[in-house]
Amino acid sequence: MEISCASIPPTLLESELFGYEAGAFTDAKRPKRGLIEVANGGTVFLDEIGEMHPALQAKVLQVLEEKTFRRVGGTRSMEVDTRIIAATNRDLKAAVESGDFRQDLYYRLNVINIHLPTLRERNADVMPLIEHFIHHYSRELRKPVKTVSEEARELLTRYDWPGNVRELLNTVERIMILEDGTIITPGTLPPEISKGGGDGRRPPVQNAPAFLDEAAAVDYKALTREFQAALITRALERSGGNKSGAARMLGLTRLALYHQMKRLELLKQ
Repeated sequence: MEISCASIPPTLLESELFGYEAGAFTDAKRPKRGLIEVANGGTVFLDEIGEMHPALQAKVLQVLEEKTFRRVGGTRSMEVDTRIIAATNRDLKAAVESGDFRQDLYYRLNVINIHLPTLRERNADVMPLIEHFIHHYSRELRKPVKTVSEEARELLTRYDWPGNVRELLNTVERIMILEDGTIITPGTLPPEISKGGGDGRRPPVQNAPAFLDEAAAVDYKALTREFQAALITRALERSGGNKSGAARMLGLTRLALYHQMKRLELLKQ
């Protein structure tokens, strides 16, 4: 079982991991088991554990050391035999030194450490991964397979990919959703990639020049808000209403998407 520690607020993450008792909070009318309890005898994968709140780190440490936990709002310790595997893109040793991550939990988790080299260290893998994701989203979105021009290949291979495979995946996904052409050129790449060569610009929104020619003035904030709302709505449509999937398409965390939807008054839709 898997859960992302970065995309869920701390209070909700605690309930998801450890469950809760009836009456623990408003609307908690019946008890609920958390992932730690449900996965008893199995494994829970904690993605981005470096983002976990210190209070929750202590509860995870208790599971690892004592094999016990308490549900939110509970008074009874419950025994559990759940293996925990964790991943992070942060330097946890530096986080320990800065006080952002518990030292005891760090050493308890660091029994077997598997280091995955960054894309910067293995840029020969960039194009095979991009081509794999292009074919994946071509099937998922029912769109023609796009080819990558030589100029775009050079830029993509030269780029450092600070967000590693997740950033690469989101980049390909956005291109497959938003671009209608069959060839990926420097102009279709995000600015942070295309500025390494070519003209460094993304193609303009198609209707913007004509709109500006016809209007004496525009309401920039209103138009920007309208475009953001349309983009989020489209991503939600493509993901079948799944907010986590829509957030990935837009390169946002689920929490950031929630805040944007609230600001744009899209939550009621």
